[in-house]
Amino acid sequence: MNGGAWLTVADLPVDVLFRDLDTIEPWHQDAEHGSLEILTQSGGLGGAPTYVPVGELAICHRIIGDLPRPAFYTALARNAQVRWQGRASVSLMFAKVSAQLADAICCTGMLANAVLLRQPCPTRPTSRMDDQRKHLV
Repeated sequence: MNGGAWLTVADLPVDVLFRDLDTIEPWHQDAEHGSLEILTQSGGLGGAPTYVPVGELAICHRIIGDLPRPAFYTALARNAQVRWQGRASVSLMFAKVSAQLADAICCTGMLANAVLLRQPCPTRPTSRMDDQRKHLV
């Protein structure tokens, strides 16, 4: 994110995000081809996929100017699911190793991470599509 604010307008919470479109454009092209990266994000154990800002772009309320409205691409839907499942499997592997070493803290963290990576969760920063193939962020 390149800036923004959490505001309240007439008792309505408003999350204003500023994004650098030059940063998002390559992520948009990646998403179109089914590619993604998962970036570290404060407050998000599983990380933040680069397709989240693409989803934000698809559903945002622009203030001025024209913006592209990217679709949720079939290749991304398929590949992202495989990627998240793979990361969850790795977390489970490390949880098992941690349990064998009697490292309860690391084991618990890895188990929590695996659950978050596998289950839709309101606090997990991922974009997904609904039945009408529209972005949900």
